[in-house]
Amino acid sequence: MAPDGPDSWPKNVTKKQWLVFYRVNGMSMRGGGVVDGRGEKWWNLPCKPHKGVDGTTLPGPCDSPVALRFFTSSKLRVGELTIKNSPMFHFRFDHCNEVHIDSLHIIAPPHSPNTDGIHIENTYDVTIQNSIVSNGDDCISIGAGSYNVDISNMTCGPGHGISIGSLGMKN
Repeated sequence: MAPDGPDSWPKNVTKKQWLVFYRVNGMSMRGGGVVDGRGEKWWNLPCKPHKGVDGTTLPGPCDSPVALRFFTSSKLRVGELTIKNSPMFHFRFDHCNEVHIDSLHIIAPPHSPNTDGIHIENTYDVTIQNSIVSNGDDCISIGAGSYNVDISNMTCGPGHGISIGSLGMKN
């Protein structure tokens, strides 16, 4: 279980991610149980992204953590897990390749901001299948530098569905 809100995190420690896997090759993360990101206290912070008066989303300077981040890793298999209530993205894959995601269940309330289910960027050769994402933001977000992404048999909603290239004008 993650720390219970911003005040429970160790001082002078980055809050950008809770669990990080860096330079991992050939890892499999599978099994039962529930990973609880305990994000409720993060969602209502005034620095979280919010709707502007014209309906656009305005950024916030929060340092809300991603629940599970995989960075510069390859040959990853993630599945048969339930993860809920991340302060920000539930899963983030950055600079990874050969990622296989199967049978995940990702849950957060519809009002939870920026709680993308699976976010990938600069990542290639990705399979995402047989999973359910119910959250307050993107079910799956595919950022800049990602390619060869195969998504099948997904249930998304409520939430914003699958987004591709939503990180700004130049991405």
